Amino acid sequence: MVGLWAVGLPVWCEWDQTFGWRYRWWTDTNTDTGDRKFAQCAGIATDTAVRRIVDRYWELHGALVASPKLRVPGENAVSTGG
Repeated sequence: MVGLWAVGLPVWCEWDQTFGWRYRWWTDTNTDTGDRKFAQCAGIATDTAVRRIVDRYWELHGALVASPKLRVPGENAVSTGG
């Protein structure tokens, strides 16, 4: 399992009797039940899996950067030239 922990994105490869080797990663949490939803991609489609995982990484990264919890007072301020 590889974890892109900075953004909370676990990624792993697992064997499935129906699909063979596949990549899986967390996509979201069901707000009603708290259960996690996962995406998957066939193990032989590495380029597709990487593209989808990178897209999810940047989606989570953008949400993390936009979080007001990360803002430091005095930083991220817009200068008015005054």
